[in-house]
Amino acid sequence: MSDPGQLPAAMPDTRALDAGVHRFLHTGPRTRGSGIPGAQTLHLGLATPAGWRDGPRIDVAVHVMGHGPDALLVHGWRADATDMLPLARHLAAAGRRVWMPDLPGHGQSGGEHLSLPLAAAALRAVQDHAGSFSFAAGHSYGGAALVHALSQGLQARRIALLAPATHYGFFARRAVAQSGLPEALWPAWLQRLSAIIGVDADTVNLRDQAQHIAVPAMVAHSSDDDIVPRRALEAAIACWPGVQWLGLEGLGHRGLLADDATLQAVGRFAGLP
Repeated sequence: MSDPGQLPAAMPDTRALDAGVHRFLHTGPRTRGSGIPGAQTLHLGLATPAGWRDGPRIDVAVHVMGHGPDALLVHGWRADATDMLPLARHLAAAGRRVWMPDLPGHGQSGGEHLSLPLAAAALRAVQDHAGSFSFAAGHSYGGAALVHALSQGLQARRIALLAPATHYGFFARRAVAQSGLPEALWPAWLQRLSAIIGVDADTVNLRDQAQHIAVPAMVAHSSDDDIVPRRALEAAIACWPGVQWLGLEGLGHRGLLADDATLQAVGRFAGLP
């Protein structure tokens, strides 16, 4: 009988896997700022998954501007609500009340870690306070969070995805590959990630989830985006019935957030006069 104290060389150290997963979930340095001019900032409490490193509850800052039907705008990874300000001002000027959360670990919100399921939970917490939305838009990671939230009960009558991330499992695999962890341990790392975030990361993907979205939707993307490749995005939405495609050029991954023509197109899709 083998000595139980001697682990096989290939067996991963759980603590090392946990450390690697939390590096992946860590949101990095940020500037908290002092608020958004012209917006009121609310603070909502959000329950986290069991054993979440930032504690059982975290504070989510939500910036609100304008008056009228409610719209939800969601920023991307290692960004904050200020990324969505050009679109927020466009919507508010046309008679919308705009809700812009700083996702956990971002902007003025609490915590230092974020998963896509936790981001989606934060969006549902905003809905619990605001009610359903006439329109919702998300950029990059925020677009994926919006789609995941819609699959779990978020209500919006129209949505726009701006260069949305397409597959959380692929995102995770890219991160673990860059971390230097031996490839033989990747399955154990992914299994540990799924245990910590509460879902199988591969189930959080645009191709599968979008097929169940029944509301009108727009997807905007610039051909020179080096974060979300066009081919991957086109493949992800190929089976999405009725989706409206807005193909752009020369705006990269973030330029569409402040591009006037894009804002006008998104506004028209949102039903602005």
